[in-house]
Amino acid sequence: MRYFVFILFLWFVGMHSVNAAIPIKETNFISPVRYKVRLAGSFGELRGRHFHAGLDIKSSQGRSGDSIFSAESGYISRIRIQRAGYGKSIYVNHANGYTTVYAHLDGYHPELEEYINKKQIEMQSYEVDILPEQGMFEVVKGQHMAFLGNTGISYGPHLHFEIRETSTDKAINPFLFGITAYDKTPPVITSVRITGLRPDFHKVYDYKIPFTGRKKKVMKEISLEVPAWRAGIAIAAHDFMNDSHNKHGIYKLEMWVDDTLYYQVEYGQFLLKETHLIDAHTRFEVARKNYSTEVLCYRMPGNQLTMVQNDKQRGLINLYKDSWRRVELRVSDFNGNESKYRFQIKRAASFEALPSRTPNIRHGQFQQFKHKDLEVGFMPQSLARDIPFEVTSGADSVATEYNIGDSQEPILDGIRLSVLIPEKYLSNKNKLCFARLNGRGRPTDYGQTLKGDSLVTTTTDFGKYGFVVDEKAPDIIPLSFSGSPKGQQFRFRIRDNIQTSNGAQAFTYHVWIDEQWMPCDFRSLSETLTVPIGQLSQGVHNLVIEAKDQFDNLSRWTATFTKK
Repeated sequence: MRYFVFILFLWFVGMHSVNAAIPIKETNFISPVRYKVRLAGSFGELRGRHFHAGLDIKSSQGRSGDSIFSAESGYISRIRIQRAGYGKSIYVNHANGYTTVYAHLDGYHPELEEYINKKQIEMQSYEVDILPEQGMFEVVKGQHMAFLGNTGISYGPHLHFEIRETSTDKAINPFLFGITAYDKTPPVITSVRITGLRPDFHKVYDYKIPFTGRKKKVMKEISLEVPAWRAGIAIAAHDFMNDSHNKHGIYKLEMWVDDTLYYQVEYGQFLLKETHLIDAHTRFEVARKNYSTEVLCYRMPGNQLTMVQNDKQRGLINLYKDSWRRVELRVSDFNGNESKYRFQIKRAASFEALPSRTPNIRHGQFQQFKHKDLEVGFMPQSLARDIPFEVTSGADSVATEYNIGDSQEPILDGIRLSVLIPEKYLSNKNKLCFARLNGRGRPTDYGQTLKGDSLVTTTTDFGKYGFVVDEKAPDIIPLSFSGSPKGQQFRFRIRDNIQTSNGAQAFTYHVWIDEQWMPCDFRSLSETLTVPIGQLSQGVHNLVIEAKDQFDNLSRWTATFTKK
């Protein structure tokens, strides 16, 4: 009897556990499209504040509608529709231990489309996140599932395709599975920066190597005396592919010092939970000021990225006044096409230490900072390095706005803000948020919790924050409405006076035609709502649109139209 119970237990565990991933070389994935793969984006690219987790495969004709096929047999484990992010997407789990993701889709196979539509109506929400039971939608390799599109945060028709290790949620470069694009073109190094660093990783000197030449810009090999005891190097580079004019990310970066490998990064795989660490992997202040990306060839204390494969002395180069350090940077793509740049550096014979502020908030520690009625809480993984930190406000004893930290310094894993609500706002505390103030732009709400007479929020940005009372409903503006329509759809703009980020809840919206709720697409990127009317019968119809923000401010737009 005990033996039977034990066997039953093992069977139960096996049925409900995730298969361990087999070695990549033993897999047999195929391309999700039936035409030659040309890329708009490659794996591991530095995309703002995240790493690109897949390949962006261009459409065959420059428009939506190409058929998308399952790259391997398995079952559909997730169907998600978002107004931002991946837009319309499908996740397929495979018996080999991997999951493939297909995103920015235009639509689904008719069987899936019907199922999704029923779920949307049942949930009264266009945005859905559905987890079908295993076996409900099984697919075989090469089976048609969806159509290539331009939904979510997308700037042109393409398929975003990922391969993940199911058990770990690790994104893996599809190139490693044989899904590649033709590439005989070496990467291009566009800038190199030499920075003198203090032991706390703050700069005391900064020099960007200039370009030379008129038509073909190149960087001249230099010999530079650096007024610092140690140096860190940063590089900007991108790759080109033969069948694409787009700039792509590189695959490997190496820094050699005196013929010794000091730093190596390979963009082959990363855990999705690591993606925020990009701000410790790049020059954050350069990205903020110039909208360009420079990769650090040294490891900041907060950089725990597993893709960093070698970091001798954390990639820092000790400088000596009597000997040159020979530095060579190598960048290569997946096919081994490589570009190099060499230079040499040494410590200046004499230099004066620049005045600096002593860090008072330490990476790797729980710390609290209080200023008037504001408390700032730092987690061990909040920062990339130790920082000098302060909060300032007006001269009044009770502040309504606070300048929190240095906006050129990254926050990796969030800091907690807890602020006592001033008495003048207490009567409106249910419509109050503590938001980041963006000059003339809309305030950014990161989401908050009301605890007694305090607001508590978590943010990933330093900057200016203040109390904002939101009593204004979202605007609903017709863009292409007619009482006697000739087209197949109406378009409206819905815009709230406060933008949302992180955990903040965006406004909700609903559309009814003749008192029947309709699932209608809203795209955050353009703030555009699309209302389909091609399915309606001839005659007079009544249209109602509602939009409500998280503070229950409700707007309503109504009209009648006649379809002929």
